[in-house]
Amino acid sequence: MGINGIGATSAASATQPAAWQQRKQDFASLVSAAQSGDMSAAQSAYSELTTKQTPPTNSPLAAVGTALQSGDTSAVQKAIQTLQQARSGHHHHHHAHPATDSSQSASTAASATGATGVNMLA
Repeated sequence: MGINGIGATSAASATQPAAWQQRKQDFASLVSAAQSGDMSAAQSAYSELTTKQTPPTNSPLAAVGTALQSGDTSAVQKAIQTLQQARSGHHHHHHAHPATDSSQSASTAASATGATGVNMLA
């Protein structure tokens, strides 16, 4: 009985990465089809990608869907490019504001030495 419980848990947790892998594959298919100009394949990949979750109206992915509906190959390719830029920018978001972090650290250090009146570095 304990083995069945473990097997069920493992199978359930294994579906999450499989779903993520499928979305990743669907996205790659969408990009590839759009870049090659195969709008039928791009539409099919877009449908697969958005089957379980409709993208927000103002998202780059929704813009791809709108371009696909228009049938304008260059608009689809441009929307795909925007989507790729948005996705790659998203992954590096935490490193986008180093100046803000360092200026906060500098002002914190200045206020710490100013509050005590003692220069710890001298």
